[in-house]
Amino acid sequence: MSVRAQRLKVIGLCLAAAVVLGQTQARADEQQLMDRIKALEDKIAVLEGKSTQTVTQASVASATLDFLNQVNLSGFVSASYFYDFSKGTVGGANPMIAGRLFDANNNSFIPDKFKLTLEKPVDFSPTN
Repeated sequence: MSVRAQRLKVIGLCLAAAVVLGQTQARADEQQLMDRIKALEDKIAVLEGKSTQTVTQASVASATLDFLNQVNLSGFVSASYFYDFSKGTVGGANPMIAGRLFDANNNSFIPDKFKLTLEKPVDFSPTN
């Protein structure tokens, strides 16, 4: 047998061994994935079996009213109206006020602040 034929035979055997080992490793990986999937399905089944709490619309409404009865609601709104009487504008037709950065729009209503506060007062009694 020639040297070239021997090399081809060795290369062929190496490739065949690599294919066999690769298939074996792929089967092992596949088996691990299947075991993992089965374990996760078992966990889901257990968790679904434990869920016995049912939420109804009446219970949500009742819980909301209980919460609102315990909370103080307050807040405020602040707004501004700007109009430029300078001679550079004709009857307030120019939409920009010269020299102003944040309130530069002429003849406009601008909301400045809005605050809404939900506060649950602290109960200082030693028994609670």
